Amino acid sequence: MLLVCCVFTLLFEMAAAVSVNYLMFAIFRSLSGMSLSGFPIIIPALGVEWVDMKHHTLAGFLGNVWGCIGIMLLSLVAYLIRDWRWLLVAVTCPYIVAIISIWWLPESARWLLTKGKMQEAHDLLVRCSSMNGQAQLPPSINTEVLGKIAEEEHTDTHYSYFDLFRNPVLRKISICTGIVWFSMSFTYYGISLNISGFGVDMYLTQFIYGAIEMPFILSIYILMDKYGRRRSMAWPMLITGFSLGINVIIPVCEFLQTPHV
Repeated sequence: MLLVCCVFTLLFEMAAAVSVNYLMFAIFRSLSGMSLSGFPIIIPALGVEWVDMKHHTLAGFLGNVWGCIGIMLLSLVAYLIRDWRWLLVAVTCPYIVAIISIWWLPESARWLLTKGKMQEAHDLLVRCSSMNGQAQLPPSINTEVLGKIAEEEHTDTHYSYFDLFRNPVLRKISICTGIVWFSMSFTYYGISLNISGFGVDMYLTQFIYGAIEMPFILSIYILMDKYGRRRSMAWPMLITGFSLGINVIIPVCEFLQTPHV
C-alpha cells in the first residue's frame, strides 16, 4: 500500500502541475490529498514493527523530525522557484526516490503471515533480531510455529467499524481517541491556516512554522520516554487550550494586521 500511495501521489501531483484550469487543479490536488492520507497510517506502524519496544518512541520521533525538516525546506524551494507549476514538480520529484527505495524496505511480518508466506516472514524476523542486538531468534520461533499463529489468527469472522463500539473497553478507547484526534487536528490545522498572522513574509513564515515544531517534538519525545503517552499528551493539550484562550483576549497589534509579502 505504501507503494500505491507513492505512485498515485506522484501521478496526481504531476497532473495538477499541468492543469489547464482551476477545476482540474482542484480535482487532482484533492485526489493527491487522498493518496497522502495513507502515509501517516502506514509509515508509523511499519516503522515501529522492526524496532524493539524501548525504541518505539524514538522511531516515531524521527518520523516527525523529518516532517519538520521538510516543512523548512519547502520555504527554501518555494523561495527559489516562484512558478507554482515548477514548484509542484520540484516537491513531487522526491516521490520517485521514495518509490525506488521501497524495494529495500522490509515488508510487514504480520502481513506476510496472513498471506501464508511463513519462510519470508521468518527470514525477516531473523534479520530484525540481528538488527536489534540478538544473535538469533529463539528456537521456539520457526516456520511451523509461525504457521500455527497465522492459523489461530485467521478466522472467517468479518469485522466492521461497529465492532469498535460493541466491546466496552474498545468503545471507551475508540471514543477517547476519536475525541483526541479531532481536537488535535482541528486545533493544528486551525493554527496552520492562520500562520500569516506572524507579520513576516510568507517564506520566512513557512520556515518558522517548521522550525518552531522541532524543540517541541524533542520535548515530547523526552516526556514520553519518561512519563508515558497519556500524561505527555494531556499536559500539552491543556497548555495549548490555555494559550489559545489567552490569545483570544489579547489585542492584535497593528504590525500583525499589516500584510507582509
